[in-house]
Amino acid sequence: MKKSTHQIGKENETKACNYLVKEGYTILDRNFQTRFGEIDIICSKESTIHVIEVKTLQTDWAESDITFLVNAFKQYKIKNVFTYYLATNNLITYDNIKFDVISVMNNKIKHYVGAF
Repeated sequence: MKKSTHQIGKENETKACNYLVKEGYTILDRNFQTRFGEIDIICSKESTIHVIEVKTLQTDWAESDITFLVNAFKQYKIKNVFTYYLATNNLITYDNIKFDVISVMNNKIKHYVGAF
């Protein structure tokens, strides 16, 4: 039976979380949803909080073209949802915030720290 796009996306978010934990990140939240949008993963490492969008790729792409993965409107939505997340959670202990993208193609993971 063929997996749905949604199932594949959720599996790849789990792969991304496993990768992050292995790299020393602490997962704070997954699939944080509001009526304005969703954040796939919110995690931390040292004094930095990372807001991560996970993208499943069917084909490889030019690494310099982050806008292909997360366009300006999606970036805007993620930042607005994260502003709400900050307002509802006590995260004042973090010095830095980075917006990252993790791409998953088959079992290959690429993490773009500070992508937008």
